[in-house]
Amino acid sequence: MDLSRNELIGILPPCLANLTSLRLLDISQNLFTGNVASSPLINLILLRYLSISTNKFQVPDSFKSFANHSNLKVFFSDFNQLVPEHDHVQTRVPKFQPRFLSLSNCKANEELTKPPSLLYYLYDLRYVDLSFDQFMGALPYWLFENNTRLQVAVMKNNSFMGSFHLPSRPNLDVREIDISNNQIQGEIPLNISMIFPYLTGLILSGNGFGGRFSKWLVSMNSLEFLDLSSNQFSGTLPKEFVTGTSSFHLKLSNNNLTGKIPPGVFKSQSFEALYLDRNNFEGEISNVHFSRSSYLRILDISNNNLSGKLPRWTKNLLGLLELDLSNNHFDGSIPEEFCYNADLWLLDLSHNNLSGSLPHCSSPSSQSLSHIYLSKNRLNGLLTPSFLNISSLEILDLGENNLSGSIPKWISNLSSLRILRLKDTGVLG
Repeated sequence: MDLSRNELIGILPPCLANLTSLRLLDISQNLFTGNVASSPLINLILLRYLSISTNKFQVPDSFKSFANHSNLKVFFSDFNQLVPEHDHVQTRVPKFQPRFLSLSNCKANEELTKPPSLLYYLYDLRYVDLSFDQFMGALPYWLFENNTRLQVAVMKNNSFMGSFHLPSRPNLDVREIDISNNQIQGEIPLNISMIFPYLTGLILSGNGFGGRFSKWLVSMNSLEFLDLSSNQFSGTLPKEFVTGTSSFHLKLSNNNLTGKIPPGVFKSQSFEALYLDRNNFEGEISNVHFSRSSYLRILDISNNNLSGKLPRWTKNLLGLLELDLSNNHFDGSIPEEFCYNADLWLLDLSHNNLSGSLPHCSSPSSQSLSHIYLSKNRLNGLLTPSFLNISSLEILDLGENNLSGSIPKWISNLSSLRILRLKDTGVLG
């Protein structure tokens, strides 16, 4: 039975308890109220799938009312309110053993500062989501210790603190861990690749992790997505900082990393998205060469201290979609190679020391460009028909340059253009 998204209000009707043969029930995204423990749901013990998400239910943290729901394997209760049940003490393993349990955005009661104690007694759990629940205290690493079949654990946007403890023995099933936006500090354990050897996604952003990078990452060959942004990592990237996978998303944004970016990072054919922005990297990158077989789709090395000439290797990155080199100290002219990439839709070279005339991006290979940011440089000359034939262009920001002349008529041919910024350029209207 699917009653989702109907704006139904009030408590659940008592007659629902008569539908004892129900296997699937979805009443999500309504305005139901009341305490789940006293609702007709407690009689539906044959349920295998239950979603009560996005209502106004009160859900006791003991889940005692579901103690006999041995068939219930998928339970979604996001966007309700978890409430403490003080008179309940768990003494034995419950029959309720869900495989998928989602309790995100449950606006935890002020008295409820820790995850439900029920989680201690679940042995068949495969997926758990406790995000945005205002939980505090130590990260519940025992989830990995007790649930040897656990594959995905999402505990982002809470107030967990302390160190990142790992279970004492390897967990071969864990694939994704997201503990971003908490208050966890210290270094990442060196044996993480041994404990989670098949981990494909690790999101630790928005915490207080620090220290220098070690070779723990080099040995995590199964990783496909790693987000360490907005932490306190320092020092330089090791030369071995290259993964063996062929579709790797790496985010190291907003840390305290210094030194030169290792050439191996650019030469690697492993990265699909590479974010090194908002660090203190320095040096030149013009002499780095990408392979034509690179999988790179997104490259963001903005907000660093990089210098020298702009690289010409963009023509080798045939599948590149986004390139952000803004807020650095690049100088010289803009190579026309930036216009040769048929898939590139975002180009940001703003806030540098670039000079010379605008690049000619009117060739058929420039037709995907829709966002161009060249502001706060030292570009000069007239607004020649550099972007005349780019029908996809939506944003063109040329502000704070040394351009001259008047706004040309060909601008009106850019049918998709929504924003044209010419502030402090010297161009007359």
